[in-house]
Amino acid sequence: MAQIIELLNLETCLDALPSADWDQVKITTVDREPLPALMRKEHTPPFVEYPGVPFALGFPLRLNEERVVYAFADSLGKGYTSRSRSIRALHDAAESRLHYMTALEKKFKKRGIDTAEMTAYLQAAQYHWDQANLTFEPNDQNQHFFASLRESIGAGESLALQIATFRTKRNGWRDAFFWGCSIGFEDQTALLNAPLLPVVNCLSLDFSGTQSPDFEPAVRWAQQNRVSLKAASILTPQALESGDPVEWQHRLTQPMDRYRGAIRYWEILTNPHWAIPDSARLVSLARDLGQTARNLDPQCVRIISVSYDLTQPNPSAIPYLSELVEHDAPFECVGLMLTGSSQDYFELDETLERYADFGKPIHLSLTLPPGSTTASEQAQAEWLEAAVSLAYSKPYLVSVTVETPLDSKSDQTKRGLFNSDLAPKPSFLRLSDMKALWRSG
Repeated sequence: MAQIIELLNLETCLDALPSADWDQVKITTVDREPLPALMRKEHTPPFVEYPGVPFALGFPLRLNEERVVYAFADSLGKGYTSRSRSIRALHDAAESRLHYMTALEKKFKKRGIDTAEMTAYLQAAQYHWDQANLTFEPNDQNQHFFASLRESIGAGESLALQIATFRTKRNGWRDAFFWGCSIGFEDQTALLNAPLLPVVNCLSLDFSGTQSPDFEPAVRWAQQNRVSLKAASILTPQALESGDPVEWQHRLTQPMDRYRGAIRYWEILTNPHWAIPDSARLVSLARDLGQTARNLDPQCVRIISVSYDLTQPNPSAIPYLSELVEHDAPFECVGLMLTGSSQDYFELDETLERYADFGKPIHLSLTLPPGSTTASEQAQAEWLEAAVSLAYSKPYLVSVTVETPLDSKSDQTKRGLFNSDLAPKPSFLRLSDMKALWRSG
């Protein structure tokens, strides 16, 4: 019989969310990659079957009106094992985060990083942790555990941003860094009339909608304005579901024949492990498509892109990328797609470092959090500023692309850099200010 581990106090966290959705509770590796694990939500208390490796419990935590991020209970970084009997979600997450942040504060203070703000957060976190352990009233205890976790999350975010600032000042302006946005076939006419310049120096052309989209207007605009081009989402999981290798080759060769020389960066596969779980087939597919791309354009840069988003029920990309690298599949860059606000800034930084371990330059794509109110537009801008600051500070990260840059009148999430009338939103203005500041030194 499988070892079961009870999940305690989790309802306290979920009750603070708009909908207490147990599907958002995740079992992950200690490195925050999703694991296939069986959770029994209907049981009292709910429990998880031990997945065979040390694991963490991730659950959504509402920090304030505008932000919900994943918090992790991971037994002080060691992970829960077959010997574990229960997980006290809020208690364990608060304890793990406070323990880890306290160790990092000492480490980076010795390295010359300004940790004054981090120290203030940690003092508040320690206070609430002590208060929680002095009371026996469950509601008061949970409130203090939550407050301690919230302050420890703030400490980690402060540290990540301070390190990024330190590195950016040391490294200086990066001429070769791509500031990009995605552009679809249907919205290219409108978006090309938006005030993209001089902020945007790279357009990512979205080929997912149709097999032969006409991107000639975007290509001409980019050539006239000396803006680089990337072809994205050529072979998505939906395109791979046909199971026809001939069609797959055609979907790649058709746009490469048409735009050869104009587009240098080609995303030859996008999340293929969602549609083809067999690693041997995936390696063979990547090898075939990579060779096809090289034959068509010897100067092309080949990208294989994957997503990291705990809010979705998708498998980890790490094993797949490991197989590709181990078998020397022909591609130059990793594309990493992140969805806004599900990670705090420290966890986002850790994710970037984890995918950098493959030794290839990273092209980062960001989907902004919703921005349907004035307050959420400002939160959107703050999140984008933090994410780009982290990315820009890392030499291995060569590009940031904002997905869905233009608000649609029918889409109420309002995730764009521009509203439907092409007026810049706070997030785009923040990007412009950041770029000007860093360029000036």
